[in-house]
Amino acid sequence: MATIEHERVRQTIFKRALSMTDQVSQAASNEEFIKLLKNSFNGRFIEDENEKAHFLLDWRKRYKGNALAVVQPLTTQDVAAVVQCCLQHKVAIVPQGGSTGLSGGSVPNPNDRAIVLSLVKLNQIRQVDIANNTITVEAGCILENIQQQALAYDRLFPLSLASQGTCTIGGNLSSNAGGVQVLRYGNARALCISACTNRTPLRFKCI
Repeated sequence: MATIEHERVRQTIFKRALSMTDQVSQAASNEEFIKLLKNSFNGRFIEDENEKAHFLLDWRKRYKGNALAVVQPLTTQDVAAVVQCCLQHKVAIVPQGGSTGLSGGSVPNPNDRAIVLSLVKLNQIRQVDIANNTITVEAGCILENIQQQALAYDRLFPLSLASQGTCTIGGNLSSNAGGVQVLRYGNARALCISACTNRTPLRFKCI
């Protein structure tokens, strides 16, 4: 009986030691990843815990996550570089727009090894094509800014919802937002003509 108990204690100590070794190895791996990620793109890189806090809490303050870093790339090429770095190091990516969603989808899981990919720096309206009634925008554009730009050309961008002064068009598209005019004009994806690649932004229909 004593021998069995001794073996249990030995196994417990071994597992704890192995767990501590894994944690040390993980910490070293995270440090290396953060260094590589920081140098892989142009834009803002946030790793300070206080600065990250805003990006790790949902709008209703019901969901709180954890992330190795928050990145805000300046171009779609920078986004591609971030994705490539995360893929190589098997780090999860949580895209984030205006953080106005109510389901916690923009908040990383507290137990995952992940980063937050904030697209708010990709906020340029590239083109308004009057002849074809289209507007070409980057994923981080505020919805209300797109509406106002269309209006300046005597056009209507029909997607409209309560958070339009804060939400981004990329988030609207990913969640297929509807809004108050959805029955007449359709959801966000019905308005989208072409999606973003590593070189081209989003193109939407205007009315």
